[in-house]
Amino acid sequence: MPPVLAPQAPWVDKFYELYSAPYLTTSEPARLRVEQGLPKILKHLPEKGSEVLDLCCGGGLYLFELERAGYKVTGIDMEPRMLKAARRHAKETGSKARIVKGDATDLKFKGR
Repeated sequence: MPPVLAPQAPWVDKFYELYSAPYLTTSEPARLRVEQGLPKILKHLPEKGSEVLDLCCGGGLYLFELERAGYKVTGIDMEPRMLKAARRHAKETGSKARIVKGDATDLKFKGR
């Protein structure tokens, strides 16, 4: 049985406020991190056109880069503010990425 998550603690809002910027697609530190990390990730993925699941995708830092690299992507996160940022970026860029609210410790897949 997956762990039951506690209600959001008061410190989470402050943590998000202070530390979320590097995980959003619009920040310069994020872009630099992706430039360095993406080639390492791509070496381990199947052929382009394959489906990729980005667990705890946050604001879509890698999600959208994987889509641009030719993958069909789905991002899952449980933080509403990060999902909002990812959805806004998807809308602004015409992304076809699926962005889903979910708990990475309790995933349910239809037909799989």
